[in-house]
Amino acid sequence: MAVPGIGSHDLQKNRVGDASATAGSSVQVTAATATAATATGAAAAAVALGADAATAATGFTGAGVKIGIVSDSFDALGTAGTDEADGTLPAGVQVLKDSGSGRDEGRAMAEVAHGVAPGADIAFCAAGGSVAGLASAIASLEAAGCTVICDDTTYADEPFFQMGDAAEKAISAFTSAGGVYFTAASNAGPDSSYEAAFSGTAATLPGIGSATAMNFGTAAAPRFTDALTLTAGRTTTIDLQWAQPWASIDGAGSAYSLAVAIYDPSGNLVKTFAADQVGGDPVQSGCFTPSVSGTYAVAVTVNGGTDPGGTFKIVANDDASAAAVFAGSKGSGSVIGHNMDPAAITVGAVDARDTPAYGGTLRSEAFGAAGPGEELFGDTGTALAGARTLHAVDVSGPDGIATSLPASDLAPFYGTSCATPAVAAVGALMKGANPSLDAGEIESALKASALPFGSAAQSGSGLVQEGAALALTAESNTSIHDDLFRDGQSALLWQDGGGAARLSQVEGDAELGTASVAPPAGSGWSAVATGDFSGTAGQSGILWRNGDGRLVVDAMDGAAETAETLVGDPGAQWDVVGTGDFGGGVDSDILLQNKAGDLDLLAMKGTAVQSRTAIDGPGAGWTAAGIGDFDGDGRSDILWRNASGALAVWIMDGTSVASELQLPTNPGAGWTVVGTGDMTGDGKADILLQDAATGALDLWAMAGAAVTSATALSSTLGAGWQATGVGAFNGSGRDGILFEDAATGAAAIADVSHGQIGRTHAVATPGAGWTATLA
Repeated sequence: MAVPGIGSHDLQKNRVGDASATAGSSVQVTAATATAATATGAAAAAVALGADAATAATGFTGAGVKIGIVSDSFDALGTAGTDEADGTLPAGVQVLKDSGSGRDEGRAMAEVAHGVAPGADIAFCAAGGSVAGLASAIASLEAAGCTVICDDTTYADEPFFQMGDAAEKAISAFTSAGGVYFTAASNAGPDSSYEAAFSGTAATLPGIGSATAMNFGTAAAPRFTDALTLTAGRTTTIDLQWAQPWASIDGAGSAYSLAVAIYDPSGNLVKTFAADQVGGDPVQSGCFTPSVSGTYAVAVTVNGGTDPGGTFKIVANDDASAAAVFAGSKGSGSVIGHNMDPAAITVGAVDARDTPAYGGTLRSEAFGAAGPGEELFGDTGTALAGARTLHAVDVSGPDGIATSLPASDLAPFYGTSCATPAVAAVGALMKGANPSLDAGEIESALKASALPFGSAAQSGSGLVQEGAALALTAESNTSIHDDLFRDGQSALLWQDGGGAARLSQVEGDAELGTASVAPPAGSGWSAVATGDFSGTAGQSGILWRNGDGRLVVDAMDGAAETAETLVGDPGAQWDVVGTGDFGGGVDSDILLQNKAGDLDLLAMKGTAVQSRTAIDGPGAGWTAAGIGDFDGDGRSDILWRNASGALAVWIMDGTSVASELQLPTNPGAGWTVVGTGDMTGDGKADILLQDAATGALDLWAMAGAAVTSATALSSTLGAGWQATGVGAFNGSGRDGILFEDAATGAAAIADVSHGQIGRTHAVATPGAGWTATLA
C-alpha cells in the first residue's frame, strides 16, 4: 500500500509564546539573559554548543570534511547564490539533486551547519518524499565524498518494530564505510503515541457496525476508543502498525490486519484507514486535517485475519508545537523508522535561549519526539527472543536559530530539523580533528560530554558540548587497541605456537597484505595483547609476555618494529588479561591476574608504568574474562566469569571499582566469552558468547552492568568454524566478529548489523596451525 510520507520535520509556526525574529537577527534573548557571546544568525548555534569557543581555542573548523544534507529542497526559491556570496553559506555547495516544490529547508539546515563548522564543505541531495528516495540520497552523498550526513525526514511507511528497510540499509552501508550519520528525532511530541497488546472485544462502533475492537478500558468497564487531542487545521499523520514482519523487507508479510477509525468531538466518524493488509506490510497510515480543535476519539479494529493479541502502536504526528496528544499515551515512544536506527545518531531539540550560553535553563522542546523505540523483529523478519530497546534519542542540539530563509518557521528555524545539522557539524569538527574516528567513537564522545537535563527519553544524554567532545576525541582512538596500521581498524596478529608471528592489515572486504613480525630476542615469547603504548593516538603496539613473566612492548609502524621496551617483570604467576583505557586518556593500561584470581592494574604512560594497583577479585573460581567500556564513559570496565558460567561486570572508576553486579542470567558452563566490543553501535561494549560444543553464538547488548537484550546470532559458515575474536574491521563504529576454522586454517570476518550477523567475507591467513590475536 502506498503510504503518505511525513517528510521533513519543520515546524509550521514558532513555539507558543515565542516572538518571531527576522532572518539574520540574533537568537531571541532578553537583556537579562543575553551574554557577551550573543551571536547573530546561524552562528548562534555555535555559541549554544560552545563550538565558537572551541574553534577559537583549537583552530578546528571542519576543514577537509564534507557534510551531506538530506531534506526537501535547497534552491527552489532561487536565492542560494546570494547566501554563498555574502558568506551565509560556503562557496560551491554541491547540489546533487534538488526539488522545485520545497521551501528550502535543506538550505536552512546548511546555514546552521556552516555556522558551527565554517571550514567544512557542504553537499545537498533532496530526499524525494520516499524511503527509497532517502536511501538514494544517502548513497549519492556518500559517493560525493561526504563523511558526515544528516537528514530531517520521517516516513509513515517505515517500520516501528523492525529494522532493515532501504533507508536503514543505506545508513548501515554508509557507516560501515566509516561515515557518521545523524537524523532528526522528529517533532511528533512525547505523548503522541499509544502502544499496547491488542485486547480484542466484540463491539458495535458508530459508522462501522459490528467489529472486534481494541478495549482501551477493562473487562468490567470496556472502552473502545482512546482520546486524542488535535488542533484545527493542523494536518496530522495517523500511523498505525502492529507486530508482524514486513512484506517489503523480508517477503513474509502480515498474518492479520488492523484498521483505525477517527471520531470528531461530536462523535461523528470523520476518517478511517482500513485497507486489508493481510500478506502485506503491517501498517495503516494517512493524513487527516481536523476541522475543529478538541478531543477526538480513536478506535482500532481487526479488519483481516484473526484477533491477534499482539503488540500494536499508533502515532499521531502533527509536526507542531501544539503536538497531537493521546490521553492514554504509553509504550516505547514516538521515534520511529530510521530515526531510531542504532547506526544513526538521533538528535532532539532545545531552544538556544534555554542553553547555558544564553543564560537559560535546559529543557527539551515540547514538540520533540521521545524514545526509546523498540525492535521486535530482526532484519530478516524473524521474531527476536525478547524486545530490544533502542534508546532512540541520543543527544540534543539547539534550535530557534535565525536563517536567511523567508518562511516564518525558518526565521528563526525551530524543530529537530534545526538541531540535527548543528550536532552533525560538531561531528564534522571532530572528524576534522581526528579523521580516524568512527561513528561509535564520535557518538560515545558526544554522549559522554553532553550536559544532561530533563527526560532522557526526549533529550538523550543531553545538550552536546563541542569543546568537551573534541577533548575526548581529538587525541584519542584508544577504543581500537589493535590499530597497528593507524587506519582506524583492527589488524590481525597471527601466531603459530612456535614463536613465529605475522601481521595482516584488513580494511573492510580487503586484506591489504601480511608481513612477518619478529618477537623479542630469545625463546618463550608470545604476543598476548596490543594497545596504544606510543602516546600517539591510534598507533598501537604489541605486548609480548615471556613464560618467566617478563613483559615487553614493541612500538610498531604497521608491521615494522620501531622500538622495543621492557615494561617490567611481574613474575610467572601473573598472566595478562588484556589492555584497556582505565584512565580515560590516550595510553593503554595493562591488566594482570594471578592464580588466586586477584588483579594488578599497571597504569601506563607510553611504555612507562606510572602505578601498579592491586585489586581484589570477587573470590575463588572467578576469572577476568574481558575488558570493555560497558557504560560508555570512555574508560574500561572488567568482565568476570566463574567456573559455572556465571558472569559479572565491574564498572571501574580508574583503578577503583565503582560498582559490581553479577548478571542475572547464567549462560552455563559450556558457554565461553569470545570477546567484548561495541557490536550494537551504541558506544558501549557488548559481550559475545559461544557454546563450545555447538558453536552457537549469543550477543548480549550491555548498558553498564545491565543486559538490555540477549540475541542468538546465526552464522552461515557451517561446521568447524568458531568465533575467536571481536574487532573493528570496517570503520562503522560497530565491531565485527573474527571466525576461524582450526582444521583448515581458514578465517572470515562477519559484520554485525542491528544485532544480527550480516555480510561475511573470507580473509587470507598464513595457513593451518596459526591463530589470530585481538585485543
